Amino acid sequence: MRKGFSILLSGLLLFSFTACSLIKDSSDKLDLPDQQAEEASATQAPTSLPEPTATPEEPEFEAAEVYADTLEYFYQFIVTGNTDIDYEYGTVGIGEQAIFRSTDEALEKTGFAIIDLSGDGLPELYIGEMASDAESENLRAPAYALFTLQDDEPALTFTGWYRNAYFYHGNGRFYNQGSNGAMYSIYGLYKLSPDGLNLDCEHYIFTYEKDESQTEIGYYYNTICKDDKTASVELSEEEALEKIEALSSEPVAIELIPFSEYPQSRMDQGLGQSPADAANSVEAIITVDYASDEFLANTNSYDEVIIDLSEAQTRIVFTVSNTVKDFKYLEILLTDCVDDKCFFDIVEELYSINELRPERPLVIGMEFIGSIPNRGISFVDETGIRRYFSINQSGKDGSVFLLEFEPTQP
Repeated sequence: MRKGFSILLSGLLLFSFTACSLIKDSSDKLDLPDQQAEEASATQAPTSLPEPTATPEEPEFEAAEVYADTLEYFYQFIVTGNTDIDYEYGTVGIGEQAIFRSTDEALEKTGFAIIDLSGDGLPELYIGEMASDAESENLRAPAYALFTLQDDEPALTFTGWYRNAYFYHGNGRFYNQGSNGAMYSIYGLYKLSPDGLNLDCEHYIFTYEKDESQTEIGYYYNTICKDDKTASVELSEEEALEKIEALSSEPVAIELIPFSEYPQSRMDQGLGQSPADAANSVEAIITVDYASDEFLANTNSYDEVIIDLSEAQTRIVFTVSNTVKDFKYLEILLTDCVDDKCFFDIVEELYSINELRPERPLVIGMEFIGSIPNRGISFVDETGIRRYFSINQSGKDGSVFLLEFEPTQP
């Protein structure tokens, strides 16, 4: 379900759409990209660019269930404030944004759509930034990931981020703009293949040093989307900027559902409660937070156990809304993560009490080592089910939170 890409969003331009012919040949003219003959030269510049079309309507085919796990992964990625750079899973762009956004803001400004963009009758899963309003330049909302179906399973077509940005331009086309340094930038227009698995090249402009002195930037055009000067036509800077203006203009907004509405959307599709929300519902039973000095000052109001004796220990307070049975504090070891699920071995039971009551919080002194959780808890809830949770520290704001997991060796 995954593939990846690389290169940088250059804030070079947001211009109005004008198709221009940069290299004129009075005896030979190319058709529009979707009508080009296969024998057309890769080095010949086009006379015009495709007119953008409206976003295709959502197909009747219902793929909500097929894409459910993928959407759940992205939703959990957002609600946990994850900043991981994960090219394989397509979360690079969202991870970048998490550095600057609160969880609520990320949920509101990032959205998804299940929609047929390739035109084969099977919908893709599009994940991207919500367009700010109806103004043309504000429709330049980047696409963060696109998935299609391959053998009835989601497959990642591309992932976008700041240095490798994609924008939807209608009719299955995506404009791509990126950079790998001051000398090397690319500007391309691609069309989704009929099966949605690939981006087929239509136009490509790249910059490269003109000669070995590496002092002057050259501009080059081809229709094979390769940084190959020998297979390209050299453009003047004026021609290149004019062509880039035509390529980058007229983005088309896709109507997205913000991730803040994902839990309700999931319920509306008959898929039940989000596992992330089900896990977070533990907060109705037990909450975890740093023990404040004010709280710790009232020593008769809580129980305390110090397990980790290092100077870097942190005192964490566990409070329950309803009494839970057989509460355990555990040393855990991450063994595997598959999609949105992680599995831990229970290495050792460090502490246990018969019950944890609302009127008697428990303070545990522990040490956070690295980003991978190595401590967890378990308890028997009021339904008689034993539940396991890792104790996590947010890489964004340092807050502490619980995530439910399945032990490989209870």
